[in-house]
Amino acid sequence: MMTAIDLIEDLSVRPLTPTFGAEIRGIDLSRPVQEREAQQLQALFREYQLLLFRNQALTPEEQGRFGEVFGRIELREHNKVKPASIYEQTVSNVREDGVFGRGEMSFHMDQIFYQEPLNALILYGIQIPPEGGDTCFCDTSAVHDEMPTALKEKLGRITCHYRRDYDSETAERYNVSMAEETRVSAVHPLVMKDEETGRTCLWVTGSQMKGGILGVPEEEGRALIAEVRRRIETTDAVYRHRWQPGDLVLWNNRTLQHARTHFDPSHARTLRRTGLLW
Repeated sequence: MMTAIDLIEDLSVRPLTPTFGAEIRGIDLSRPVQEREAQQLQALFREYQLLLFRNQALTPEEQGRFGEVFGRIELREHNKVKPASIYEQTVSNVREDGVFGRGEMSFHMDQIFYQEPLNALILYGIQIPPEGGDTCFCDTSAVHDEMPTALKEKLGRITCHYRRDYDSETAERYNVSMAEETRVSAVHPLVMKDEETGRTCLWVTGSQMKGGILGVPEEEGRALIAEVRRRIETTDAVYRHRWQPGDLVLWNNRTLQHARTHFDPSHARTLRRTGLLW
């Protein structure tokens, strides 16, 4: 249930779904965020897990400054042509220095193969295709809450070993450098309680689960993971964002999963990305 937060003057909130997400109106993110505004935005982010700001005109530095209201900027992936600065990493299918820009992506959380996955992410819309390329966000705590008790108990016994292990084909598709691809890996429980929000969430990303499933027999574990993925892909607890230039979306990477819909690769799609840890 959403709680009431006393808003400062000129700031308004429009919920995006019954369980998470809100559009924040009445703030220009190109100017420095004042202390009282920062406290307000932090409280709104804890409450809603995803904040949308429309009609923003931001430089990379201004986007980074806004991100630092919530945490420190963390840059872990590097383009194979031009290393990004912490303030300017692009997700693009047309820019030479863009990463992760091509094709459709199923629901996932970023960097689950690290001991500390990113706490939050920001995307800012620059070039938007006329159709498709939407970003969908899934509330995994709502998915968990809807599960039968017996399934929750089974999932609570599972841990998964994730590994970043790009082959040359994957690196080419994502446009990332193979040189920096040391084999990063981490083991996480499938069911996690987020310390900051108290929400019980699902940490599962099928394509990066290369180290195996622990806690149950392999075949049973694979079946349970498939059931979790099915529930994530079919739940109604989703916000689908149709991008416009100037949109900025900040979301909790540990409680929400995100996906990208198909778009025509002949059309440009470029967004600026900021990863955050705290």
